[in-house]
Amino acid sequence: MTRWEQWVRQPQALWLRRATFQVHLWIGIAIGLYVVVLSLSGSVLVFRDDLDDLFEDPWEFKNGQITMPDKPGLGLTVNEKALEANMMDV
Repeated sequence: MTRWEQWVRQPQALWLRRATFQVHLWIGIAIGLYVVVLSLSGSVLVFRDDLDDLFEDPWEFKNGQITMPDKPGLGLTVNEKALEANMMDV
């Protein structure tokens, strides 16, 4: 069987086809993760003031760094009054 016949009958058996598929797969996954990170960070930037109101002691930013509170977990406490004020009935 020549290479041409192999390519026509069983294209998945060729090394180049498998390599191209792997490159396509991993580039697609990387681009998808990049879009998710961009979406989340953009949303946080747009709604930054609302998020600051939602927490009682929001994180402080100084010189491009976050100073974390010494509380357990992420150190954030939800402001219940702000949460109730911003709730919507759907």
